[in-house]
Amino acid sequence: MNLYIGTDKTIKNKVKGIFDNKHELINNNCYIIPYKFNMETSGKYNFKDNLDDSILYLFFQFIDNDFKNIKIFSSLNDAQRYRDDKFSYGHILGMKKDTIYESIMKCEYFSVKELN
Repeated sequence: MNLYIGTDKTIKNKVKGIFDNKHELINNNCYIIPYKFNMETSGKYNFKDNLDDSILYLFFQFIDNDFKNIKIFSSLNDAQRYRDDKFSYGHILGMKKDTIYESIMKCEYFSVKELN
């Protein structure tokens, strides 16, 4: 299964959505990051591609002006567990699939855990 993560072309660290195909991202002038599921990780964290109105949780770190360690989860608990098990910091955004978010504050869920 492949998904596409769209980011703003001007503000690179601004995530605009998670999509099944890239056409909507092209139409909205987004930079496209292809995402292919790692079946081992997907199985461990029980990934399910539910209905279109369900929320997907995107974990990522923005390091050296680039996205790193990107993973998509179908549950908030799995995304938080992954962040806590593997890393000491990172972003989690909850987004409905195939929806453009002009601001991260409009996402369904937003969490940042920073290094202290």
